[in-house]
Amino acid sequence: LLTDEVFVDRFLDQARLRTLHSYEICTTKLEEMVIPYVPAQAGLFVYVDFSSLLPEKTFEWEAKLGQLLFDYAHIVLTPGQSQRDHRPGMFRICYTWVYPTVLEIAMERLSKLVAKLRRMDWGDLGDRALAGVLE
Repeated sequence: LLTDEVFVDRFLDQARLRTLHSYEICTTKLEEMVIPYVPAQAGLFVYVDFSSLLPEKTFEWEAKLGQLLFDYAHIVLTPGQSQRDHRPGMFRICYTWVYPTVLEIAMERLSKLVAKLRRMDWGDLGDRALAGVLE
């Protein structure tokens, strides 16, 4: 299979196009949300700065944000602390892990949760306040 140069070239071209498409889905939505990120030069993820959403720039609040993302948007992002980043609020979004259609859904869920967090005081957060985030 690997000696079939035509197949390998076509496969790699398709993989590059799919990766670029997923990257564009992710970064376009981040730009719409006005969330800063480190543009990828290569790789499979985008490093995103959600620190503006934290009431305090601590890893405790980063963990709470990660849990909110999981509980209410049903998405999992890798927190910066687990990657030894010293800046609370940094997360990694792996945009190649899922199909583009699933990525679009996840980014829309993320957008809805971010919008809700920006309108609320973290002290008011709870099941009732965040119910319906995905609706």
